[in-house]
Amino acid sequence: MFELPRLELPRRGWLPLAIFAALGAVLPACSTTKYRLAADREVYGLVAEKSNDPRWALPGYNLNTNPRARYFDPFNPDREPMPQDDPASHQFMEYVDGMRGWKKWLDNGVNLDLENPTWRQRLGQYVTFTVAGAVRLDLDTAVELAYLHSPNWRQQLETIYLSALDVSTERFRFDVQFYGGTGTDYLHNGKQSRGAQVVGPGITADRNTLVVGNDYQMQRRFATNAQLLVNFANSFVWQFSGQDSSAAMSLLSLNLVQPLLRAGGRVVALEQLTIAERALLANLRALHQYQQGFYTNIVMGDQGAVSPQRRGGFFGGTGLTGFTGQGSGGFGGVGQATNFGGFGGNA
Repeated sequence: MFELPRLELPRRGWLPLAIFAALGAVLPACSTTKYRLAADREVYGLVAEKSNDPRWALPGYNLNTNPRARYFDPFNPDREPMPQDDPASHQFMEYVDGMRGWKKWLDNGVNLDLENPTWRQRLGQYVTFTVAGAVRLDLDTAVELAYLHSPNWRQQLETIYLSALDVSTERFRFDVQFYGGTGTDYLHNGKQSRGAQVVGPGITADRNTLVVGNDYQMQRRFATNAQLLVNFANSFVWQFSGQDSSAAMSLLSLNLVQPLLRAGGRVVALEQLTIAERALLANLRALHQYQQGFYTNIVMGDQGAVSPQRRGGFFGGTGLTGFTGQGSGGFGGVGQATNFGGFGGNA
């Protein structure tokens, strides 16, 4: 029976391991809730920033659905139950091409009713009823009902949210960005392998090597499209064979690249950010016009106003429109790498 060799680290090797263990313990945990709340803060701050003119200001903007709304979702936004699925289609969630699928699709339960189950009972909080039990409609009540229950109005607010996320994404490209990672490798070479320890003429012994590598990086993009990259990497190697040994290696590098002709200058570097900033401002103005048209549509059945629009993905700018991903290449850069959709401009 094969038995793993017992590792006995030399005393000098415990300090780096203790440091890395401590760093792992204090690093903040990433979670869906954390990123959702961070996105909300970014968006609400950007909308407030662009609402500097009363003609298109959007005070108190948020995406929280009123509990009285027909489509209010009472579930945890980070652990949504799965909508009731078509039985034939759901088979592919469990098995696809003979392979067992992910087994946790239904961990958060199944939502059998997409409507708010209490929205009818809450009608009495903001409307009046006739003797026969029908809703008594007047102009104010009709408009309030529309704002509460209209999916079209909700879609406009979501477009503003995504448009603000476009701005946040483009601004992030010019922020100082930090990356880091740690990797651990253990290698065992048996006596008969090429990597075995030679202890004498024709005599070999097992060799065991433990490597802990760390890589930390700081990156910054400038308005001239210059790229600054600072990288620090180190590795600790423990070899358990013979008298045992250990080694430490570190590397600090700095790289600054400034394009001068192709893809250089502010006209290129700031183009997508400029488009995203202008689009958010234009969408706030469009929402103000849409709101006026939404009112006239409820009153007299004629809207006559444009709604907020987004552009992005393969067609330039930033956006998630059509699941094309962020950036002019779309799909997180896949479009740019494959030259798919290269006809799109950045006007």
